[in-house]
Amino acid sequence: MSQVDILSKLDTAYKAITTSDITTGLLKPQKAERFIRVVEDSTPLLSAARRITMTAPTREIDRIQFGGRILAATGETDSVTSEQKVNIPMNKLDAQELTGFVGLTDRTLEDNIEKGNFENTLIDLLGGQIGLDLEHLYLSGDKSESDSLLKVTDGWLIKAANKVTGADAPEAGKFDKTKIE
Repeated sequence: MSQVDILSKLDTAYKAITTSDITTGLLKPQKAERFIRVVEDSTPLLSAARRITMTAPTREIDRIQFGGRILAATGETDSVTSEQKVNIPMNKLDAQELTGFVGLTDRTLEDNIEKGNFENTLIDLLGGQIGLDLEHLYLSGDKSESDSLLKVTDGWLIKAANKVTGADAPEAGKFDKTKIE
């Protein structure tokens, strides 16, 4: 058997193992809930943001808004002449798969000082860091970036059409970059 044949068989065997074959590496529902709670609570921004559990890769969310000003100054004899209509646009959420890798050996799980509580500690640590990563993505995401995480989507700053101009900003003299947490 040639090296090409061996590599082909290994590649086929490797691809034959799917997520559904691996049950011990997946978070159990109660641990997944804890993980999501830790991610949400890891930053003030994520805890204030709305989270929607999606059961499909896409979801449409109805919005309702007025297209302009409703109030107008009128006198006793004046009447309101302009009626505002309601707009009902649609937001479409497209789920993006993000992955992370943390190497953990069986020996680490067996020989750690926390014993059975190590899994909770690991979930807390992972959730905290992933929360920070997601906050950075949600704020600073930019599809034109070369960074593999930030290029996933345009973040809130881009969607809000804000520009950070640094020293050229009108209030630049009032900003103290040493006081950033």
